[in-house]
Amino acid sequence: MSEYKPTVDQMLEKDARDMSIVYAMCEHFITQCVERNDTHTIRQAIRWALDDTGVCSSYVRDFLETSCLTDPDYVTCEYNVTITVPVTITLTVDANTEDDAVEAAKVEAECNGLDSYYHDVDWYCAEIENVEEC
Repeated sequence: MSEYKPTVDQMLEKDARDMSIVYAMCEHFITQCVERNDTHTIRQAIRWALDDTGVCSSYVRDFLETSCLTDPDYVTCEYNVTITVPVTITLTVDANTEDDAVEAAKVEAECNGLDSYYHDVDWYCAEIENVEEC
């Protein structure tokens, strides 16, 4: 009793046929998303494919560009970037002495946060502390 084993050409033909079906289905869903202006779902699907396959984003971008399935610019990743910048704030406080004014300014800045004040940010001295993909 011999077991049937397909040839390499037969396997490749079947794989190509299967992929043409998958491609047509993907094209349909992407078209529907674009018509609904739902690029978020397309980006999620791309992100899922990246995570699931482990393929690098440049390969996925190249695939999307050559297949014309969707905009290759949808291959984006979210990053958290920590930046340290020197910030100078100016506070106006009522005090009897300079030392009291310094203490009052520290308390006010700590209580109110930095959002309420005029900022002088030196972006040229910014240091990138950490970049990590979300």
